Amino acid sequence: LFGALYWKFIPRLIIGLLIVLALPLLHWHPAYAVHEYVRCVETLAWATKAEQPKYSDLAALLAHVGISPIPAMVKTMTRLLFALIYLGLGAIAARRLSRADSAWVIGALSADYLMLFNPRTETCSYVLLAPFTASLAMIEWPRRRWLGWALGIGSICCACDAIPGLFHATDRWLKPLVALLFLPVLAAFIATGTRRDDRKENGRPV
Repeated sequence: LFGALYWKFIPRLIIGLLIVLALPLLHWHPAYAVHEYVRCVETLAWATKAEQPKYSDLAALLAHVGISPIPAMVKTMTRLLFALIYLGLGAIAARRLSRADSAWVIGALSADYLMLFNPRTETCSYVLLAPFTASLAMIEWPRRRWLGWALGIGSICCACDAIPGLFHATDRWLKPLVALLFLPVLAAFIATGTRRDDRKENGRPV
């Protein structure tokens, strides 16, 4: 998402990616590395078709309420549609908010999208989202205490695996629900967060 919104990063991302992809070819048997790349692509293709009950994405939440099975094409189109929605929200944040706030929002949007639409999201994956819900809880606490409480509880829900009995009662539906409800909260933060022109650092907009 950062690469899509900050085009100046793209050359650096491409160079870095090429270096990372080339490093395994330094193996004394490059053909082996190439073979592993082929297997990696095959595994990724297989992983996108995951239907096992251990995953905790949006499809798992829908299955919990009886909306299942969902055709693969519908899933793909839904992922593409929401990718555009998240990209649009990120673009608005980058244009409207301060640099610090926009960077935080783009990170939060990235984590939220991955939790909901990555078909291999596991229950432990939500450690990626919890820092964003927790930090926003601290931001919202002084001005909207009810939202601070809600976000704090959501953060705990992202780590409920450690709470005896709660994990099995909420498996595959509570965490995706938290991620789904976090999206409108992020949209509201984008609309009300610190504007670029409202805060300056060293005489320059931040």
